[in-house]
Amino acid sequence: RIPEGVASLAGYAEVFQRNVNASGVVPQLSLIMGPCAGGAVYSPAITDFTFMVQNSSFMFVTGPDVVKSVTNESVTQEELGGSKVHTTKSGVAHGHFSNDMDAIYNIRKLD
Repeated sequence: RIPEGVASLAGYAEVFQRNVNASGVVPQLSLIMGPCAGGAVYSPAITDFTFMVQNSSFMFVTGPDVVKSVTNESVTQEELGGSKVHTTKSGVAHGHFSNDMDAIYNIRKLD
């Protein structure tokens, strides 16, 4: 399993390098429409604009079960990394939409 983990980290590194290379040259926009966890959460967090869908999209490095096992704190996916948290507290997301169709429709209208 270790070789698989190393290959996975190399894949993330390649994506992050592409984010960095495009930064300031190509506008980068992320639309989170479901759970985004672990290594996959870093790329949207470093794009120029990140938008989420209320009550269905979540961004966190590790989920509520791990938080519970390590800190004994019970937290929901929404409390840990939902659209409200990231648009009002962390600043990772720049806005949110009420549902997937609203997101797809309105993301096309961004100037």
